[in-house]
Amino acid sequence: MTEACEKMAKRLEGIAKSPEARAASGEGHGRAKFRDAEVQAICDALKSKRVTVAEVADELGVCLSTIYNMWRGKTYPDVER
Repeated sequence: MTEACEKMAKRLEGIAKSPEARAASGEGHGRAKFRDAEVQAICDALKSKRVTVAEVADELGVCLSTIYNMWRGKTYPDVER
């Protein structure tokens, strides 16, 4: 290993992938568009078939994929569905 690689390995040694070191998700993420309660309400409405994904996306001004990902739990994974 080169000297530069050894220095980098020593610098990275203390960094562990722990729950504290993970990125924020859901409403705690800085780029989140919705609060957890809003996600819950949207998912409840979709589950009861009161609205369609297209209607929700259009009403909120977001892409269909944003609502689909929310509904499937890909985004906002901590919200109960």
